[in-house]
Amino acid sequence: MSFQLDSKLIECVEEELKPHLFQRMAETPNLPGVNIAAVWKRRNFNTNRAVALLPFSDVGQSPGQFAQSIKVPLGKAIGYIPVLNELGLQMIIAGPELLAWSANLNGFLDKINNQRVILQSLHIVDLTARHSVSARTWGQVITGRYQDAIENGIKAFLRT
Repeated sequence: MSFQLDSKLIECVEEELKPHLFQRMAETPNLPGVNIAAVWKRRNFNTNRAVALLPFSDVGQSPGQFAQSIKVPLGKAIGYIPVLNELGLQMIIAGPELLAWSANLNGFLDKINNQRVILQSLHIVDLTARHSVSARTWGQVITGRYQDAIENGIKAFLRT
């Protein structure tokens, strides 16, 4: 089952990320077999972060399993270069009836900095229930404000 995300979710997340200097990629990365709705990047001398919004309707695996399985190829599509720069990835997965799959999201996050693509937060948006669940890992001093912005954008969308 394939579907298009409401562009309002993209707009709401983008509005919250702009003050943190995230810029939406002009061309959405192409990853075979994965639908990517939008990607925002923020890179400076100290940090390399990205936020990816993906529609999801594959009930054969959990959103957490899906996130872990695509994080490195997605990171490379976004611009992660092995050895040169790690990428802190925040992933938003949106689709119908996802709350049943949202238990133990923390178990799918990366617990250590492997100097590669690090899944730092996972945000599940259930479009049927109009509800969201999030999980975060370490690095809150730097990345916490970005994750707050993502959650605020999702909340703004859910209020529409």
